[in-house]
Amino acid sequence: ITNDPKEAEIIIVNTCGFIESAKQESIDTILEMAEYKNKYKCKMLIATGCLTQRYGEELLNLMPEIDILMGVNDYMKLHKLILDFIKGERRILAANYSDENINEGIRLLTTDKHTAYIRVAEGCDNYCT
Repeated sequence: ITNDPKEAEIIIVNTCGFIESAKQESIDTILEMAEYKNKYKCKMLIATGCLTQRYGEELLNLMPEIDILMGVNDYMKLHKLILDFIKGERRILAANYSDENINEGIRLLTTDKHTAYIRVAEGCDNYCT
């Protein structure tokens, strides 16, 4: 695991799909990370989160740079999806929300010690502020 995309063999981009500026930032980040497939070690680009859950089919058609699209609660399937991709499959998952998919286990921190992401809510009702 690395924070340096130049060193990563697999890059995962978490996306937002509700606020217009966040959607654009997600798309820009996916395209930026796709460059690492062309220039560095990256062999696989995975997009996950609200944007991929809402616009999965569209993104798959419009962004061939993405190898795997996952919904907001599909992270438990990540290992299988990576193995499937290595075997030659290309997947898109229509994620279904389920409390059973939530894992509150220990998380590996990849940010600096003075930085933290805090989960405020699960999902979104489009009441953005």
